[in-house]
Amino acid sequence: MSGRGVGGGVAVRPNFTERVAELDRRERQAIAGGEWERLDEILQRQKALWRELRSVAEANEESQRAHEAREALRALYHVRRRNHGRIERCFADLKRRLAAAQAGSDARAGYRETAGLAA
Repeated sequence: MSGRGVGGGVAVRPNFTERVAELDRRERQAIAGGEWERLDEILQRQKALWRELRSVAEANEESQRAHEAREALRALYHVRRRNHGRIERCFADLKRRLAAAQAGSDARAGYRETAGLAA
């Protein structure tokens, strides 16, 4: 199944794996752009998808749909682990830049104090 549609113009909902991939793409874009509010919305959508996948996977263990749901759960788990690492690196970089900015500000203030005493 694909999200492009079927004959007659009826749109078909993307399969589970396509939905995971789309949320992954959007999440990576939000992380790269520092769009934290958008990231929160995406994480909420991932959480809802996780619940849906788990429900389908547990409902009928022998069906093709349940198999697809289990595969998508595995993919979503790996997406979350990988993107969590990206978020951690992004925040570490922000913390480092903030510390550097604070050190620069402290140095300028110290220089001003010293320059004022020398005058």
